[in-house]
Amino acid sequence: MALDSQVYSFSDWQLGVKTEITTIGAAAANPVINTTLINIDGPATFTPGTVIISDIRSGTPGQIAGVVDALVCPNGVYNEVSFSGIYDSTIGPILLPNLFASVVGTGPAGYGFAYNWTSPAGDHGGTVGPNISLGLSLIHPEPAKSISLIGVCLTNLTISADVEEENGRVKMSGTFGTGYKPVYDQTSPTTPAAYGSTFRYLTQATTTTQVASCDNCVIKSISLTVNNPAKYLGFQGTNGDPQLFFRGSPEAEVLLNVTAKVDANTASLPSVWSAGTTVTNEISNNATWASATNFGIKAAYCKILNVVESDVGAGYYDISMKCMAHTEGDVVELIA
Repeated sequence: MALDSQVYSFSDWQLGVKTEITTIGAAAANPVINTTLINIDGPATFTPGTVIISDIRSGTPGQIAGVVDALVCPNGVYNEVSFSGIYDSTIGPILLPNLFASVVGTGPAGYGFAYNWTSPAGDHGGTVGPNISLGLSLIHPEPAKSISLIGVCLTNLTISADVEEENGRVKMSGTFGTGYKPVYDQTSPTTPAAYGSTFRYLTQATTTTQVASCDNCVIKSISLTVNNPAKYLGFQGTNGDPQLFFRGSPEAEVLLNVTAKVDANTASLPSVWSAGTTVTNEISNNATWASATNFGIKAAYCKILNVVESDVGAGYYDISMKCMAHTEGDVVELIA
């Protein structure tokens, strides 16, 4: 093969996602069809779970493992894709229902975990919806070198914003996972839907700024991390693909971190943390949560995990919290 003078940049790689719309893991849910692009910072990191055993075996001539000793098996393993990028109003309605494994709420239109949330069914060939499974396409700049994944779950997502960075534009990073065998050397999507141009900003939350039950806080930054693991069980078919999967094992976890100014409103936080008091967070553009829009977070039952003084040009507290379930309401509600 002659020298190829083509040179690619990071911007030539793309990541596309779609909701599986027929049945879980079905070939008709091919991710290269009707995919929507994610506004990524650079190429997504694909970590296949391929089993590779290269130990020397009995009977090998000499004392160095031979090629006949090796075992390489891509079947029946767990595969991950990690990414980072900019959040927008187009990709949110695709990612968030799957992350929370629940449908969008009303009053306000947001996403989250109810206090009694349980995992929806995810059996192979079963009924799908936006909260069940996704298709993923790792789009390569070379023709017919893309990678497709089916039966995918968004198992981790961090949504963050800092008012001193890009006017508080909301960014994200996360991890997808699947127990289905990847499909290599796929044709790249020819007309994927573009990612959105309507962004969310922390600076849109201009009305309610309650942090750890402290009202009228001056907020520098915020970070919400949702961990909702997916476990793939059993095997079927020639590829050892799973028979089913379920979410939230051993736990669906929500962590909230806020950097807020130290002042009379927040000065009691170290003692509140020490006392183990349950605290409330509500950050939005409306005094009535049900009427909030654009970007907002409400977590009514949180425990403070840590309070650390932080000097970032002024005196701030870095407040780390875990959002907990109560006997009613939601663990967390996210408008984004």
